Amino acid sequence: MSFAVKNKISKWIPWLLVATFALLPFSAKIANAAALLLLVLWLLEGGLKEKWVEVRSNSVAFLPVIYFLLLCLGLLWSSDLDWGLHIIKKSRRFLLIPVFMSVAARHLWVCRRGIYAFIVSIALTAILSIGVFFQWLPPFGRAIPLNPSPFVYHTSYGPELAWAAYLSFAILLFDSKLSKGWKIGFGIAGGLIAVALFVNIGVAGYAAFFMLFSLLILQWKKNILWPALAVILLAGSAYFLSPSVHRRIDQNIQEVMNVQEGTASQENIADGQVENTSIGPRLVFWGNTWQMIKQHPVFGVGTGDFPVEYERVRRQRTPSHWEGVDNPHNMYLMVWAQSGLVGLIVFLGIFAALFAKSFRQSGLEAKMTVGLTCFMLLIMMSDAYMQLNNASLLFALFASASAVRQDAEKKPVS
Repeated sequence: MSFAVKNKISKWIPWLLVATFALLPFSAKIANAAALLLLVLWLLEGGLKEKWVEVRSNSVAFLPVIYFLLLCLGLLWSSDLDWGLHIIKKSRRFLLIPVFMSVAARHLWVCRRGIYAFIVSIALTAILSIGVFFQWLPPFGRAIPLNPSPFVYHTSYGPELAWAAYLSFAILLFDSKLSKGWKIGFGIAGGLIAVALFVNIGVAGYAAFFMLFSLLILQWKKNILWPALAVILLAGSAYFLSPSVHRRIDQNIQEVMNVQEGTASQENIADGQVENTSIGPRLVFWGNTWQMIKQHPVFGVGTGDFPVEYERVRRQRTPSHWEGVDNPHNMYLMVWAQSGLVGLIVFLGIFAALFAKSFRQSGLEAKMTVGLTCFMLLIMMSDAYMQLNNASLLFALFASASAVRQDAEKKPVS
């Protein structure tokens, strides 16, 4: 390939990464297509030996590759290879982390522009969501007044909104490179995004927002009292002022009570209440998965055998509960059940390495790295988020941006 062609490819690659950030709130499929094109150009660009040295020297880039290889290895003791290959396909975004990181390391401006593009895009979706909720706009796409998530299923949209709100307010408080006008703009965007979060449904998004909001105040004031008071005030206001939050919290409390009383069964689901249940069924999923883990603690049941093994346990322990379960709605239990303690250690090592990066950073970058780590560790308690298109690509993008030390000497944006 000629030098001129390689030079053009090198110029396109960073902009494709920015485009992937910007497209994610609108469509994970299109964002994935942009990421795939980026990968192809990254390979065609050459210099793979030097790029491998970069990956090998960065644990945040290297450990996701190790975890992906462990999933591939787990096919050896899987009886259901079709499902195993399905899981491999869902986990392929782990391999994008070193690619994104390689691009970000050579083009430091990409990280900030990508983050800003993501916030602007999700603020636009937030405006549409608010419009549908208050019936200023007609329902479209996925958005209806009771669930106004326009482009993304609410399981992913809520956490995306929480993360974007945190980023917006963190930029407002800690970004020394932006002018006052830009900071005000990001503050307004953060406010719109927070409103959109609380008119949408999804407890994971609410929990992520309260945690990130607490963390943000702690990072700002360095005093535990203020985050505690702020979250109590905000949580109480959200519960009493937002019909979506009020309804969702009450439903989850009732579901927990139903499970404790033994009244949550298949009839609840068959009655058309699938989208109105959350916590109750999860408690059963977690209990059954834990039984699987106790039987295969070290190496797991294999990458492809979770559905088969879960069904066996379900018939023994909870025969009237959900059939056809393919994940326990908890990423840690999912990883432990599939890949055993070995896989769980490597998986958690990714986040430990990311958190460790924050000690070598400063300012906004350090705070965002801590925020991303805490955010992902929290939401993965409620679902297998690293196997969902939006959440896994979001993590790949922001882990890459967070793990690259930014140029502290850049001039402020005016």
